[in-house]
Amino acid sequence: MSGRITKAYYEYVVGAVNGCEPDIVAITGDIVDREKCFDWIPDTLGRLRAAGGVFYVLGNHDRRINHERLMAALDDAGLIHLGGRVRLETIGNLRIALAGNELPWFGPAADMAQCPLHDSAGLPLRVALAHSPDQIGWARANNIDLLLAGHVHGGQICLPILGALTAPSMHGVRYAAGTFSVESTVMHVSRGTSNLTPLRWNCPPEIAVLDLRPGNE
Repeated sequence: MSGRITKAYYEYVVGAVNGCEPDIVAITGDIVDREKCFDWIPDTLGRLRAAGGVFYVLGNHDRRINHERLMAALDDAGLIHLGGRVRLETIGNLRIALAGNELPWFGPAADMAQCPLHDSAGLPLRVALAHSPDQIGWARANNIDLLLAGHVHGGQICLPILGALTAPSMHGVRYAAGTFSVESTVMHVSRGTSNLTPLRWNCPPEIAVLDLRPGNE
């Protein structure tokens, strides 16, 4: 949120997310780019609703402002910070370990040694939020089942057949957007719901709804 796109847009996005009736909401960083938008938080992100909670990590744009004030405002609004942390949650009857990785902008990443090992049923499910898909190596090394990332905005400008032209990632456009299986880790990279420069071509903003099911379904 920088002020270039109106507050009403973010209120619409929040309404659309709530309409999906999610078990959890995950926000993978680049939340506020201008401190004048702190006042928007109660009427936007503060109205997100999910049975299992609303979780977030910070991104590189969040370094441009007083991120401690941002985190305080998000905490007041009921959001839960996962940066550098592991939280064990039970959602429905499913045990989930939620972790956060904000590298390289904020550190350290969550210490997965604090997380119980998978049992014979593969639980707890290890779900990590990272700002950048460049953390896929960390996710693989720590047996993360699902990595959620953003940062690259899908490339913002995508040509037919060729796809994204460029993306701010060490992998180039390989993980610009979509769902990827990298060994035992599944990674979803969202195009995000906004951008600092309101210019996208063949790369619309998205609310990603992920429905997790057992492998035999």
